[in-house]
Amino acid sequence: MRNETIDLIAIVRDSVEGSTKSWPAFDGGQVDRKKVLSASEAIKCVRSLFLEKTVPADYDVDTSFNWGFAERGNSAETWLVEKLRDFFEPEELLFAGDDQKSFRFGPLSATPDGLMVLDGENILLEVKSIDPRARLNGKPRASHEAQVKQSMFVVGKAMGRKIDYAVILYLNANNYEEMQQFVVKPDPSFARGQIKKAEALFAKIDGATPENWLHLAASLPAEGLTNDSKDCDYCPFTSECSQMQKGGTVKPDAPVAPTELPKFLPKTIARSVNRYVDLKDERDALVAQVDELGNEIKKYMDAESADKVDTGKVTAALQKVAGRKTLDKAAVAADGIDLSKYEKVGKPSLRLLVERNDKP
Repeated sequence: MRNETIDLIAIVRDSVEGSTKSWPAFDGGQVDRKKVLSASEAIKCVRSLFLEKTVPADYDVDTSFNWGFAERGNSAETWLVEKLRDFFEPEELLFAGDDQKSFRFGPLSATPDGLMVLDGENILLEVKSIDPRARLNGKPRASHEAQVKQSMFVVGKAMGRKIDYAVILYLNANNYEEMQQFVVKPDPSFARGQIKKAEALFAKIDGATPENWLHLAASLPAEGLTNDSKDCDYCPFTSECSQMQKGGTVKPDAPVAPTELPKFLPKTIARSVNRYVDLKDERDALVAQVDELGNEIKKYMDAESADKVDTGKVTAALQKVAGRKTLDKAAVAADGIDLSKYEKVGKPSLRLLVERNDKP
């Protein structure tokens, strides 16, 4: 007889943490996730991806994740597949549940929750369980939309067939009766961009060593600050990334105490800075266009001796403006007149200078 009461929580934790979930590849074998950009990583921060895929085995960092959400998702998916199998014929619902497969094309991979084959159409299935407090606002989450776009491309290439569209089905984790469905169309241009992203990432990974991996990571953008995800909330490398963002030197052999780290740049400020420079570029481009069009109009009107043109919608008038009077300070100084006693200094102000780091 036991001297202590049974600890079911410990048993469950040990069972989950001691198991690994993987799916056989469509073409046989297994897909090594460290060597591919998976669909679930489609728009994940590239710096975080690099760090996770190159971290040395003896580096002191906790790369484990909160498995509770993943297990919740597995439960929802299992329930849904069971209901779908009540409706579909076996040949109409492929790669679902225990038959799930991973697909690979080049440096990309995907593990969809199923493929529905109906009336000659191939429809990808992706199931998501969400917190009942979550608000989708009439569209799927950006990371999920990117995931199925990559999945459609990869599965289509691996199977040699056209994937017509994908369905993302959201289940309320507290009440499965509450569901939301979104249809996502294939996006070839997005897929091509994913291949380029993956190739660039793995080219960088190929040059990584235990001595230089952190410094190589610093050369990659911290996309988690701007990609509308929660990458930074769950990333195990925020301390290292903080030093990179502030231009500090990362020293894995002598880690800086968390209290001494530079403040991590808030995501909202990072978004504002990036948006600011985008709008500034747009404004500068528009100002240049306005100037160019204005010169073209003035040149025409001057050549035609026209002081007004009317398009029926807009009237443009050409007016002669007298030259602005200015003070010739050099002449004043030459005449020996000292104006300095009439000068005054305004209140100091802050000037914001924002430029792209990759500006030519």
